[in-house]
Amino acid sequence: MITDPDLRAIEDSLPSWTRELLPCLGVRQRQVFALRSTGLTFDKIGVHLGFSDGRASQLHATAVGALTAPARRGAQLTLHASSRAGS
Repeated sequence: MITDPDLRAIEDSLPSWTRELLPCLGVRQRQVFALRSTGLTFDKIGVHLGFSDGRASQLHATAVGALTAPARRGAQLTLHASSRAGS
């Protein structure tokens, strides 16, 4: 079974721009996205989190959509660029 500390460790291993956008996701979307990044199948994710593989797939698709939305991605790139310029 995947625990919250395990999920945090997985999230910490994601690229920085992805970690910065994770708060815009719901709890389940975040969990599925993090677990999928480790290579787990939707079937195994569903077993770990207690729902169907179809639901895991839906949650992953909405998470990816939220993380790659053009306006959100553009805002994040602007923030990242301005923080690097000030360093």
